[in-house]
Amino acid sequence: MAKIVDIKKKKKVKEKEDLVLGELHSLMKKNRGLLKSEEVVDFARDPQTALHKKFEWDDTKAAHEHRLWQARELFKVFVKVIREDLPPFNVFVSLKSDRYGDNRGGYRLTTDVLQDEELSEMMLDDAKADWQIYKNKYHAIKVLHAAFQAMDAALHAN
Repeated sequence: MAKIVDIKKKKKVKEKEDLVLGELHSLMKKNRGLLKSEEVVDFARDPQTALHKKFEWDDTKAAHEHRLWQARELFKVFVKVIREDLPPFNVFVSLKSDRYGDNRGGYRLTTDVLQDEELSEMMLDDAKADWQIYKNKYHAIKVLHAAFQAMDAALHAN
């Protein structure tokens, strides 16, 4: 059996996570290889499933968490066009340092971040980490390898 690794935590998945993965695989088989969120939630309602513990079942807490998610999604919606010959960019950005540590969440104006040397460097570090996640996700697609090499070269030049 293949070793399952949690990419975010970079460690081998625990036995409980293997159970969750097994349940997800079973649901996929029932739906011709496709996972659907609605079906996963319905399945997870059963407290005897490993998936059950992955959800917040207190409706008050879940509603609050959902509203926080909606607010974060709202920040992703707005884009700004500086010049017509350049692509638009997100008005708000959340740096990793804003999401962890003492701050525990928050967004900044992208223009403020780009004008501050330290914050701009943090944003570049975040971009490098995001790039690694993207590469891990799509590394099996050979047609992308040249693009990966070019992007790696650009990021390592800094």
